[in-house]
Amino acid sequence: MKKYLILFSVFFVAAISSNSFAQYPNWINYTNGQRVEALADNGNELWIGTGGGLVKLDKTTDSMTFYNKANSGLPENVVTAIAVDKNGNKWIGTFVGGLAKFDGTNWTVYNTSNSGLPHDCIDAVAIDNSENIWVATWAGLVKFDGTNWTLYDTSTGLPYNPGSFIAIDDSNNIWTACGGLTTGGLVKFDGTTWVVYDTSNSELPDNSIQTLIIDKNGNKYIGTYKGGLAKFDGTNWTVYDTSNSDLPYNFVGALAVDDDNNIWVGTQEAGLAKFDGTNWTVYDTSNSGLPDNSVRTIAIDSGNIWIGARGLTKFDGVNWKTYDYSNSGLPYDGVSSLAIDKNGNIWVGTVNRGVTIYTGNEGIEENSVSSITRQKAKLEVGRNPFLKSTILSYFIPTKTNVSLTLYDLSGRTVKILVNEEKEAGSYNLNLNAKDLPSGIYFATLATGKYKATQKLVLMK
Repeated sequence: MKKYLILFSVFFVAAISSNSFAQYPNWINYTNGQRVEALADNGNELWIGTGGGLVKLDKTTDSMTFYNKANSGLPENVVTAIAVDKNGNKWIGTFVGGLAKFDGTNWTVYNTSNSGLPHDCIDAVAIDNSENIWVATWAGLVKFDGTNWTLYDTSTGLPYNPGSFIAIDDSNNIWTACGGLTTGGLVKFDGTTWVVYDTSNSELPDNSIQTLIIDKNGNKYIGTYKGGLAKFDGTNWTVYDTSNSDLPYNFVGALAVDDDNNIWVGTQEAGLAKFDGTNWTVYDTSNSGLPDNSVRTIAIDSGNIWIGARGLTKFDGVNWKTYDYSNSGLPYDGVSSLAIDKNGNIWVGTVNRGVTIYTGNEGIEENSVSSITRQKAKLEVGRNPFLKSTILSYFIPTKTNVSLTLYDLSGRTVKILVNEEKEAGSYNLNLNAKDLPSGIYFATLATGKYKATQKLVLMK
């Protein structure tokens, strides 16, 4: 089964005295103050959709490329969805600008004036096993095979307009939600026939669907707005709610399945629940290390459950650990999305401070650096935006001449922070900005082979 993830953006700060290790060596922040709307992992690239444009992160160099309506063929700055096809083309859904295809060089924009799109507001994009592009718009669901557009709307079997997700199972069936809080339901399309499941013709407990996952046996688990959790095996329905199970709350907004086929259920106000098919285990602020009972998103790697609530929480089955703004490099406690790449790095999208990566390796000693930073020079920031001071951390893999300079928005040099030869290693600079006015600044690190610029926001 194909999986489609939702993703982010970039910004940073500077310094004056140094010591031997980075403040948060396992966190790298890529932030621009924007809400993260979509994330898509494409091997060595991470594509991030934000409320202010599209960002490409090159994982091998940590370089960022920003695309917006002013500097590229992106038709609209609010990016709502991203999917990547087998040829590496990026398919980008926007809020009011239609669909864009980007091959790395050329942009092609599809909208209501030049294609079969029925509406320029797009909620979801997915790619099926035959490389068809599926687009959920405000006026119907569209399939694009590269040449032809096929519209599915209320005249062709959809009871209402499609919802904000598209899921594709191993049999290439398309699953989507449709409608609003009281009308709609779950829709399945096998390429020929539409089947609509709602409260009038099935045991679906609520027509307002929040999320859907497919487990290893092909069962669909559907999280609803007020009807709890529904399981559908293709024939039979089983509903779990507060009246007939230990599900702690009927608003289910996040779902994930682990390697043992356990279902992890995030609720709006009553914490996290684990369901093994028979038994329920509920975790909340009263009996666990969960910092907040409103669970927004869940991701699972080998042995760990990662929970986005107030901050980022890791649960290994025994121990709980929460990373937040006060104790880690997480730039904001409002976590909106999570993704785990093939190297086990945790990508965290925040509500309005962009994206950060957590590389793990918690057992390393303080004066060592994480595996992701051993290969190349790197520039990181602590607090950003900041009030009076912040920590700028950088790492250089070999002995070299280092220049670290702070510039203002006009490009004028404000401070030369470092200009000397440095031994290989990690360094911290504490920028005391008491003598600087509020505004936007840029810190630029330059070595013989590397240059990086981070945006800083000083707020007094």
